[in-house]
Amino acid sequence: MIEKSTTFDLKILERSIRQGQQLPNAALEGIHFLNHLIRESPSKRFETRNKVYFCSAPRVEWAIDKVFEIRHGFVQSIRWGGLDGLTVNLDTTTAICWDPTLNIAALVQRILQIASPTKITSPLSDNQWAKLKKLRKLSFWVKYGNKSNAKTHIIDGFVKHSARTKLFGYTDRKKGIASQISVEEYVHKCYNLRLKFPNLPLIQSKKCFFPMEVCFLCPVRVILVQLTEQAQRYLETLDSKTNGLLIQLATHDPRMRRRTIEANVANVAWNSDQVLREFGIEVTNAPVKSYARVLPPPTLTFNKEVCTPSGGKWKLDGIKFHEASLGK
Repeated sequence: MIEKSTTFDLKILERSIRQGQQLPNAALEGIHFLNHLIRESPSKRFETRNKVYFCSAPRVEWAIDKVFEIRHGFVQSIRWGGLDGLTVNLDTTTAICWDPTLNIAALVQRILQIASPTKITSPLSDNQWAKLKKLRKLSFWVKYGNKSNAKTHIIDGFVKHSARTKLFGYTDRKKGIASQISVEEYVHKCYNLRLKFPNLPLIQSKKCFFPMEVCFLCPVRVILVQLTEQAQRYLETLDSKTNGLLIQLATHDPRMRRRTIEANVANVAWNSDQVLREFGIEVTNAPVKSYARVLPPPTLTFNKEVCTPSGGKWKLDGIKFHEASLGK
């Protein structure tokens, strides 16, 4: 059901731009509406995470410790450009995501830095349980052998019970007999699948429990009945090693950054956007030109020596400071 929320007049925005006035609240409402409008089509064509868009193909990614991937995306918004009218600000951004190809048993193995899933049979330490909390709220899907389910689940946590020790009430529909059955026996009875690692802790999602080895991080998002790629962003605090690598991969020189922005502008294709056409909005792909001049770099004077920066930095090798007088 669609309900009317507010009413605004875009002519107020147009008049403010022509007169070069400071935008009133009514004009800001118009810009807010235009931002929703310009995001409508890209949100259906690209992977979207909090107003950040990621191209599904080609994907630029780097594995980090075989757990994460770094993905480049872009953001866009309509801004007031003063006398130039409205401008679209499009810039690049970088996000760190969980590797969507991982089985959760393999993911836990790598997070806990254990050689094999079979080594996770003994009770986990408090430190190991704390590491597993990072996986809470991640989406996953289940695959029993060749049978997969498009339904997604959310990791609420992990329990100390394994598929071999967790029992629940089960009623055989054919025989009408109720009994206690383990998760391991249930998987074998219903899906004809023998678990390879029945002693791993179970994943809990609401009131359901799932063996790790049949659960996979969601590289998919369920839209109606279709499955589309959708990486899940990593929201925990990064360690110094990963944070340093992220900064290194996110840093580009100005020329490369401009080429990336121009490629994203071509991918967005504002002028072929049917939604923008319906509202009579046109956006030029040409970047805004700003008039500027190169200022001479400042100099530093040390005693009788003068230092001029080169390459964007001062080289102070061999330069002596004034002697400081000691206060009494």
